[in-house]
Amino acid sequence: TLNLQIVEPCLDCEYTWWDGSKGITKDHVFSRQGSTQIFVRKKDENKCYTYSEPFEISVYEHPPISMYLLSNNPVCEGNPAILYLQKDEDYLDYYSWSDGSYNDTLKIYESGIYYVKYITPDGCITRGDSIEIIVNELPEKPLIEQEGIRLITSEGGRHVWYRNLEKIENEKGRAILINKTGTYKVRVYNDNGCFRDSDNYLVDVLDDGSDLNLEISPNPVENFLTLELLIEKKAELSIKLFDLLGKEIKSKQYQNIGGYFAESIELNAIAPGMYYLHVRSGDFKKTTKIIKIK
Repeated sequence: TLNLQIVEPCLDCEYTWWDGSKGITKDHVFSRQGSTQIFVRKKDENKCYTYSEPFEISVYEHPPISMYLLSNNPVCEGNPAILYLQKDEDYLDYYSWSDGSYNDTLKIYESGIYYVKYITPDGCITRGDSIEIIVNELPEKPLIEQEGIRLITSEGGRHVWYRNLEKIENEKGRAILINKTGTYKVRVYNDNGCFRDSDNYLVDVLDDGSDLNLEISPNPVENFLTLELLIEKKAELSIKLFDLLGKEIKSKQYQNIGGYFAESIELNAIAPGMYYLHVRSGDFKKTTKIIKIK
């Protein structure tokens, strides 16, 4: 919008602009590119007409503004959306982003409306099309805890497990069965597709029980499984039975157990198949495969 105003107007006179509008001021939008000759006609109290000197208004062409999105949108926290500006070589110094920066690319870490603006050498200001960038939050950082022969992480979201940087196929729950030594981690995705990784969790000894003197019989077992242990120091004793998916089937806890210990576990009610028996006494532990028959 261009504001035009007559300097020191005659109060008893009538002013008419070149397009037929009347008054001592005029707001006008010049939409056509190029130059336009304009003037004002004055009619005084004697109904005599005089004309101003014509003057020229120039409307300049907007330079081309091409903006490209080089990343996904929406994006997740910590991974910026990237906008790229293709500049006109004749106006390299006159472009800027909506945040005032002048680089060819703009890295965006916050949700908002972004665009490119341009100031011509003649002082005209324009802007290109805008784009809304959405930055989604990450899920909470998952934690890994070990329970017997299982690793368990936080609830919520979709889980993907890794061992030694390789994805463990078909493990998408919050708990997995430990069957190999290595460095484990879990990646949790939220509903927006954003993810966060846990810290690495090292399983360096896979319950070999070399320091735990344990005998079990019979194996395969039909009804009752007998455990015999020789424990050097008194400690809390934990006996747990897991299925192949890591689900706890049976659990027994004993306090201040040392020396020779024997226990019989009834297995009549569980289905035939393979199970893991996990025994822990203080810092010593052992996991053994059990086959249930009939």
